[in-house]
Amino acid sequence: MNAFMQRIMPSRIGTQIAVLVVTAIVVAHVAITTVIFFGHSHAPEPPFLEIESLVTTQRLIAAEPDETLRAAMLIAAQRAYPDLLVLSQAPAADNASPEDRFLPDLIGRVNGVGVFIAHVPAGDASQQIAVARLADGRALAVPLRAPPRHPFLSPVVLGTLAFMASALILLSLWAARQLAAPLARVASAADRFTVTARSPLLSEAGPVEVRRVAKALNDMQARVVTLIEDRTRMLAAVSHDLRTPITRLRLRAEDIDDVNRRAPILRDLSTMENLVQSALWFLRGELEPTPRVTTDLPPLVQTVCDDFSDAGHALRYDAPAHLYVRCAPEQLMRAIQNLIDNSLKFGGSVEVRVRSAGAEALIEVEDDGPGIPAVEKDRVLEPFYRGDAARSLNDGDSFGLGLSIARSIAVQNGGRLELVDAKPHGLIARIAVPLEV
Repeated sequence: MNAFMQRIMPSRIGTQIAVLVVTAIVVAHVAITTVIFFGHSHAPEPPFLEIESLVTTQRLIAAEPDETLRAAMLIAAQRAYPDLLVLSQAPAADNASPEDRFLPDLIGRVNGVGVFIAHVPAGDASQQIAVARLADGRALAVPLRAPPRHPFLSPVVLGTLAFMASALILLSLWAARQLAAPLARVASAADRFTVTARSPLLSEAGPVEVRRVAKALNDMQARVVTLIEDRTRMLAAVSHDLRTPITRLRLRAEDIDDVNRRAPILRDLSTMENLVQSALWFLRGELEPTPRVTTDLPPLVQTVCDDFSDAGHALRYDAPAHLYVRCAPEQLMRAIQNLIDNSLKFGGSVEVRVRSAGAEALIEVEDDGPGIPAVEKDRVLEPFYRGDAARSLNDGDSFGLGLSIARSIAVQNGGRLELVDAKPHGLIARIAVPLEV
């Protein structure tokens, strides 16, 4: 039952409240309407006036012994009651007529001549009449007309229903909006959550439950901000403190005459510097978003590729002359550097492409390395995750932050990072950012 209700109920709490309120009131209204309109019989009331007129006329005529006077009385009765009929003979009685239940109590018997209900043809239908026999074999009759019924959907009823429906809908929508607004503010505040915020996310006002949720969310934000700031300050201090001994070690290593011993030491010191700087940049990048400016993307990517070419790496580069985006240039350069560096480590050939696709600019870095299994693609974007053996670094020169930093930069610039398989093998790391409008 619960699963069925979850399937048929709307997903928004405001809509659920509105549906429940309207349903409850409609059910109550239908129940009241049923009792009022169908709780009692709507059978037509007996036509007392017509029958009383017939009985009175029959009695007067039957009581007059003079035939001439009876004929005159009959003519006078027809003038007084235009609906009064004089039949040459009485029709057959309708024994199944429901009016038989009240006629005996109303008229009884008159001089041994009964008053009964009969049906006579009237066009394609039949007409119900009340019949009273006369002594000479003829009969008096009057048509029986049912009293008019008030229509169920009269203008008054329709107007009342329309007004009630409009009032209920407006009231329900207002109530749902008022009840759901605090929850909507909580959801919006959760979406705006950032470790750089200094002011509370939510105003601690409203119902008790909403105030408690708002206070808990504000306290959580303050704790998270404090925790990350403490961690960043600690790593910054470690980085600063390590820079001096690393520099001293580098100077001492330069004095080593044996090249075979000096080169590995210098390489290890460079790796230490890169590891510390990468971790520090990642943490500070999360805390200090850079303002975006209009940037011509191809020259920016060209600059990064030239730096790698100057370092002796072979890169292929393909891009249009101009393609403008709104981004943080230094951040985006760092993301492209990370992608190219990652591709050079695992592939022998690297190609960098810049192109537009719809409303986005795409920066693609393709290598011919072993690629990344589909099950690993999401995980390699997580901080400090170093993937499977095919693309892992066994010499310890990475914290596993390159792709994570690139993804964070893409997101901060309104875009995304995708990892796509290259053909026949290899990997395409693609950064998509919005084009300048």
